[in-house]
Amino acid sequence: MPTCSTSAASELHPASLMDGERLGRLPVNLLLHEDGLTILHPVAEDRDEDLLLKDLRLVEALPDRTVLSRAGKPDWRIVALPALPAAFTARVRKAGPGAGRQALVYGGAAAILVAFGLFLWFRGGALVAALAPAVPHSVTVPLGEAIVQSMTGGRLCETPEAEAALARLTARLLPEGGSAEPVRVRVADVALANAFAAPGGQVVITRGLIEQAGGPDEVAGVLAHELGHVEHRHPTALLLRNLGMSILLGGLSDSARMADLLLANAMTRDAERVADRFALTILDQAAISPAGLVAFFERVVPEEGEKAKAGRPGQALETLGRWSSTHPPAPERLAVFRAAARNAGETRPAMPEADWKALRAACKPGDQARA
Repeated sequence: MPTCSTSAASELHPASLMDGERLGRLPVNLLLHEDGLTILHPVAEDRDEDLLLKDLRLVEALPDRTVLSRAGKPDWRIVALPALPAAFTARVRKAGPGAGRQALVYGGAAAILVAFGLFLWFRGGALVAALAPAVPHSVTVPLGEAIVQSMTGGRLCETPEAEAALARLTARLLPEGGSAEPVRVRVADVALANAFAAPGGQVVITRGLIEQAGGPDEVAGVLAHELGHVEHRHPTALLLRNLGMSILLGGLSDSARMADLLLANAMTRDAERVADRFALTILDQAAISPAGLVAFFERVVPEEGEKAKAGRPGQALETLGRWSSTHPPAPERLAVFRAAARNAGETRPAMPEADWKALRAACKPGDQARA
């Protein structure tokens, strides 16, 4: 075990871990040592882990956060909020080119980008929302595809039957006038039940989400929520808020950095409410019952669902896409979903049985062949 320093041994630093094996971020605490750090997991099933300085790389050191990577594991990241002490990061070797944010422009142009980025951060809101739709598809689509590859480690399940089933469900859930961006929905071979949207209409749902779902209506409800983020360009807006106009200039070499930002920064509560409203509207248009959203919510976070039933607010959640404290509280969301389910008109299943079987076998092509 690394040697503890007197000053660092007693202080825990909150952080998020993206281990490249599970989709999403895991809350952890860091205990710093003279020759490395210990990752302390709040979940008993995850063992605490000691890492030496020689195994760590400094991706970025900002006033409000520190991003570390790990030698030999390109998809591994630790994001510490607030930033780790400078005395510690100064002893960590800097990551090589391509691991962090690339140098995009020089001299006066760089100063303009920094100033504009600060303006978006402090005054973002409406301006970011207005700018996001102006970013062309020629930028957002390849960027989103690169981010998906980075976030999933390329672990995507792509069988013709599952892709066709997803395409039919997605077409049913798109607005009547078409989507704001070209939509592509994919399945990641990840056990954690999760889903997320990336720029350029990219949506990913995990194998774990499909396996845990009680039926296609639950998957449709989650997908409708993520399509709400696509329709309102929320992933692009999140990157604009954090990186400014550099997303137009950085190219695909910066996709790992942008994936880190999407993982480490949750959508705003307003964005999540907008996505929820969009989901309920589009489910109604498609004649799919919102009861799927209720069932998914209660299945994934049963303890929070029980608290909401009893009228007691629960703890911060890991929610649709990235359940987090910035989402509207669980009782509020459940109340909205349940009211929509009660008032729903005539509905029909989100998928025919054959499509549902194909989707559930997406990451098990052998099973699909036998189905």
